[in-house]
Amino acid sequence: LPSFSQLMSEAPDDLNPMLNEADEIAEIMFTSGTSGTPKGVPHSHLNMMKQCEFMRSVSWAGLGPGDVIYTQAPIGFAIGLHCHIHFPFYSGASSVYCTERVSPSRFLELVEKYRVTHIITTATHLWKILSVPPQPQCMKTVKSLAVGGSAVTKSLFEKWCEAYRGILPRPSFSMTELFGSALG
Repeated sequence: LPSFSQLMSEAPDDLNPMLNEADEIAEIMFTSGTSGTPKGVPHSHLNMMKQCEFMRSVSWAGLGPGDVIYTQAPIGFAIGLHCHIHFPFYSGASSVYCTERVSPSRFLELVEKYRVTHIITTATHLWKILSVPPQPQCMKTVKSLAVGGSAVTKSLFEKWCEAYRGILPRPSFSMTELFGSALG
């Protein structure tokens, strides 16, 4: 596949950006129906920008150039789209996108290889990582760990903190309808 840079280099010279109003619809995300009937939820440009700004400045303590995001969520999921596309484009960060099913050992390799700084994952994924011997050296670049999908139990929190000191799993909650997050 061609890179974004390659596509842009082949674009016509008269390609001009389209200006949009803040309240215009930027995207329509579809819910899974977890909390009721599945539905299409429109998000405005302003809403997207506010969420990106939140992730850049508040919750992630300065997500920006040099930072690398990892989530196992595919782009077809709201959090995958945000972590792999919206947040990196807005902040200048990068993301690690895997099309393979990542084992705990492979996850640790990827975090170390790409110097991942911010992880958004699930409690189930943390339990899987804990199923292999701890490798804290692989996680030395990680600044934040947001955990959603289910509760971070006391047992998970304690075992994780024992294996990976200094990397606190922060409970996270998000809804497609809100295009927002709450981090613990």
